[in-house]
Amino acid sequence: MPDVESVAAARKKVGAALTALLNDISDRQISQAGSKKTREQLPEISTMTGNWKPDGVDGKPLAWLVHFHFNASSGSWKAVLPNATHAKRLTGTYNTKSPLQGVLCRIIPVVRIESAASSVRFEAHPYWEWGLAFVFPGLALFVERGSSGATIDFDPRTGRLESTIDGRAVAQPYVTASLFELTPDSDVWKVDSGQLTYGDATKALTQLINITPVVTTPAGEEKNEE
Repeated sequence: MPDVESVAAARKKVGAALTALLNDISDRQISQAGSKKTREQLPEISTMTGNWKPDGVDGKPLAWLVHFHFNASSGSWKAVLPNATHAKRLTGTYNTKSPLQGVLCRIIPVVRIESAASSVRFEAHPYWEWGLAFVFPGLALFVERGSSGATIDFDPRTGRLESTIDGRAVAQPYVTASLFELTPDSDVWKVDSGQLTYGDATKALTQLINITPVVTTPAGEEKNEE
């Protein structure tokens, strides 16, 4: 049966494989955001808002929260971003001394539960996670610019990935992005509003996330992939 330890082990294998791949290709690394923190060591998630406590964890979260809403009329689940200041922030400050050419971040699901009295509460799954990886065409922009601290934000609607450098948002191009499942599709999450399988949650997540990678032309220029 999957649990916190098996999910952490699966995420570690993904990170090791990506690191080995980048080492072979360019002798560079991938940042594994929040990978050293257990679920118990992550900040608390509010049952009232479904966001980190405090809101946004000072803008430096260790994982990306995604809310899942059940649509009774269609009988399906939908993945949405929480209503929070830093809802698009994948993770906070990176180690800018490393030759980084990618990032692997953690996604943690939170279910919105509506009671008969029209009250709403939120519940985070105790061990479900996904890994979301982006690989850049070269060194991360914040490494190239010598920033002492940078954050990564992702807009799942447009696919734009950006790094906040010295208080300014700068587009961070990427050549590929991958969503990694860390739990069997058949695993079931039973909540008051029904039940959600990991497979259905993954499907809803892929419908939320759009990616816009770039390709390198023969001249070495980058352009968005159509």
